Amino acid sequence: MKKIFISFIIFLAIISIVNCSKAMLYYQVVGTPTGLVTTSSLNVRSGPGIQYKVVATVNKNPIVRFSALVHDIGKGTTPESMLPHHYDHDKRGLTVFDEWNKRIKFPNDWKKAAKFIIKTHMRAPLLKKPGKIVDLLMQIHFNNLTYKDFNNIIFADHNSLPYYLEHSQQIVDELLKISGNDCPEGLTGKQIGDWIFTERIRKYLNIIKTQNI
Repeated sequence: MKKIFISFIIFLAIISIVNCSKAMLYYQVVGTPTGLVTTSSLNVRSGPGIQYKVVATVNKNPIVRFSALVHDIGKGTTPESMLPHHYDHDKRGLTVFDEWNKRIKFPNDWKKAAKFIIKTHMRAPLLKKPGKIVDLLMQIHFNNLTYKDFNNIIFADHNSLPYYLEHSQQIVDELLKISGNDCPEGLTGKQIGDWIFTERIRKYLNIIKTQNI
């Protein structure tokens, strides 16, 4: 654990000494022990109703703070021809993080949380299809971040939360009431999983309907 904190402090120190002109605040690339990261990560803001506060001011969990810091790490690999856009930086970010992990060897809980945030932070608040929403909510449930942790980071990045994230804990509590114990007789294996997923989508749609959303 001491190793991870030392590495984290070095990471922050390297970023803090880089002078970025106002014009270069479009995610200026900064060298780190792993390769690249962007100064935009320092501007992560967090907390419903607490705009302009960094994630660290609303969440004391070092894993959450770390995940927030590295969520845009893929922007350091954006081709110059693509700037100022950073299409698919979430996908590239996973590759960058894996390369970093080869050198530092993060604890599994740090790695799991950070990669989940890198992978989902762009699409998480923008989903429209009920199946995609239910799938994301269940992924959060089985991750090592709480819903509050996840939402702190997503709100910081997007400055708002959709209904399904803002009320994610309550929604998932209802979805979890549906289990294989309730499925029709005769279903086996994948059929049971498909039935559970379909019924959870149905439950989610009913929740949304009652809220007139």
